[in-house]
Order: sequence, then structure tokens, then C-alpha cells
Amino acid sequence: MMRDTALLFGDRLHRDVQLMVDLGSAMADERLPAEPGAPSPRQRIDRCVQALKDAAGEEVLANAAGVVAMFTAMTMVVDATWEEKPGSVLSLHSRIAREPGCFRAGPGPLNDVYSVGKQEAMKAANDKLLKHLCGQGDFLQSKRRCLVVHETFFCLANCAGCLEFHAKGREKKVKDAWAEIFEEDHTFGTAQDCAGLGVLVHAVANQQHVLTEKFYFQAADFLWKVLSDAGELPEAVKQLEGKELKEEKCIRLCELLDVIAASAGVRSYHRAMGLPMPQLPQLPPEDQAPLFSRVTEICSSGLRWDPAIAWAPRMQGKDVNLKVYKKLGMERSPVIAGMSSPENPNSKWEGALTTAYHWFHWTSVAYPPNFALFQLKPFVGSKISRADMESIASAYTTGIHCVF
Repeated sequence: MMRDTALLFGDRLHRDVQLMVDLGSAMADERLPAEPGAPSPRQRIDRCVQALKDAAGEEVLANAAGVVAMFTAMTMVVDATWEEKPGSVLSLHSRIAREPGCFRAGPGPLNDVYSVGKQEAMKAANDKLLKHLCGQGDFLQSKRRCLVVHETFFCLANCAGCLEFHAKGREKKVKDAWAEIFEEDHTFGTAQDCAGLGVLVHAVANQQHVLTEKFYFQAADFLWKVLSDAGELPEAVKQLEGKELKEEKCIRLCELLDVIAASAGVRSYHRAMGLPMPQLPQLPPEDQAPLFSRVTEICSSGLRWDPAIAWAPRMQGKDVNLKVYKKLGMERSPVIAGMSSPENPNSKWEGALTTAYHWFHWTSVAYPPNFALFQLKPFVGSKISRADMESIASAYTTGIHCVF
């Protein structure tokens, strides 16, 4: 009897893990067009959602959806900025696990919300992150950020031109990503093609598998021109040259990437749960100016490049302005400080200081930290094991062709 029960439990466990992996894989293919005679990507996701919900319940589904959401966001920035596969991922998670107080934000740790369950915890975390993304930025104005959030939700896995191009990229038929993406027939959901940034938003949200170093710096130049033409660059940066000009262009692109990717993460959670999309914050009645004008306001040494592993810059941790953290009510815990490490896949988020900070706290709910990466049992704050989480993440990152 006990043996039969153990076998039954083992079969059920294997089935549930396979259903979670299927969901991760289906979400990775969401940006592909429908094939004649086969279930569409949307139908495939819907079936995976329902199957996992029926087999394991909504709380397990919410845990799986959180993993997909976290890797949706993280891989977008990784693919847009990295030359090679990021290293030291195990040590990164180990540092997270050893810092139980590292996720403190505002009055208390975000992990406290686990007392209300995963679904309620994710709703609170999503609402908080969206509010920040649509608000005052580090180097971008609030209305522009809000437009980018809305356009990301509209275009991801929805723009017909993007879907066709994504399939082309999977077949490695893209020779000049910048030119070819701009030639596609895009459909936009926001005014004036997202105030001139629509195609760039679509590219990051839908085409991460074809983005290159050349594309990155073309995007930085393009964003700079759009901001300049709109009168959204401070006087202090208009006459810069050389490395200083390069830093200011890249720090603004960093923020744009962060806003797109974080928005995609929130959207991905709702899609993987089979939920309607959330009501997004509306454009603010008054445009809020960015918090900062120059890179050196947040990092005295400017930005640092590590060309052997990535084409995008990061901040030198020892030179980050801690007074800024204190002034904004943020805490630079050891794990937050670890984002500055060149091997950390989150290092390319940090340039947009407050955006990266709020996103990182969101990840502590979507993808709760735990030391035992391959632990086979659920742990505190999770209905699935670390091994389950890694299996889902692997299915998603493999399917999306991420370098991670």
C-alpha cells in the first residue's frame, strides 16, 4: 500500500513537472505566428495553463507563471546586452539565499506578502512595479515611460509584422536586424508610434533572439536623436563628446530596455496564468522630469565596459553614490550591490538605478530566493521546488534562444 502510494505520488510529481515545463516552452514560442493545421501559440498556452491548473491547482500555476515572468524580463535585457553566456549564475543565487534581509523595500520585506499566497503576492508586486514603470524615471520622462509600458503590452506577441519576423529570426535568415526590423509592417497601440520609439520597443519586446552589438549602439543613437528632437535632453549633456557622450546615450538606452523588459515580465505573468491583462496606469496629467541629468550623479566613475563578455556597460560598484540610495529611500544591500559584478546577468539593469531596484524586488516575489538550487521539495514562500523552477526556466530560455 505504501509502495503504491509512493509510486502514485511519483507519477503525479513527474506529470506536474512536465506540465510546468510545457508551459515554459509554450510561453517561449508565444511570439511565433500560427502554422496552418496546428494549434496556434495562443491555443497552446491556453491548453498548458488549463492542464496545469486542473492537475496541480492555481497556486502551483501561479508559482510556475512567476518563473516564466521573471525569465521573460531578464532574458530580454541579457539578449540585448551580452556577448557571451553570463557566468556565475550559481554564485548569484547563492548570494541571494544568504541574504535574507536583502529584499527590503519601503516599510518591510516584500517576502512578507507570502502570507497571503502567491497570487495575491504577485498582484501586489505587479501593481507596485507598473506604478513605478509609468512614473518618474531615472533619465527618461514619465510620459515617455508610460507610453513604452503601454506599447510593450500592446505589441508583445500581437504585432503581425513582428510575429513573421520572429519566425524569420528563428531560421537565422536575418542579416541586418536594424534595417530589416524597421522595414517590417508594424501595428502600434500608442499615439504617434509610441512618440517615435514604437519600432524600437517592438524590436526589444519581440525580437530579442536577433539583437546584436551593432543593433545596440544603433538603438542608443536612435533613442538619443528622438529625445533630442523632442527637447527631452538636459542642457548639461548636449555638448558632450567621446566617452561621456557614449555613456549618456547608453544609460538612457539601459532605462528603455529595463522598462520594456519589466513590463514584459508583468504581462507574461498574466498570460501564463490565463488572466486578462491588468489595467495599466494612464498617462500622467503632468510630465515628470527625470531624477538625474548625468551618469556621474549616480556613479562617480561613469560607466564601465567589459568587452570580453558584453557590449553594454555597467556601473562600478565601489563608485555608486550611496547618498542617492538614501535620499530615495532605497537600500543597497549586498545582493543589490552584487548587480554591479560584470558576470552578473542583472548588471546591465543597474544603470537605470530606481527602475532596476524596483524590478529586482519584484523578482523576489516572482522567483523567490532559495539556497538549494536543485532541492526537490517546495520551500518557504514557494509551492514548487527549486528544481521545478530551474526546469521551467530552462524550457523558456532554450525555447526563446536566449544566450543565458
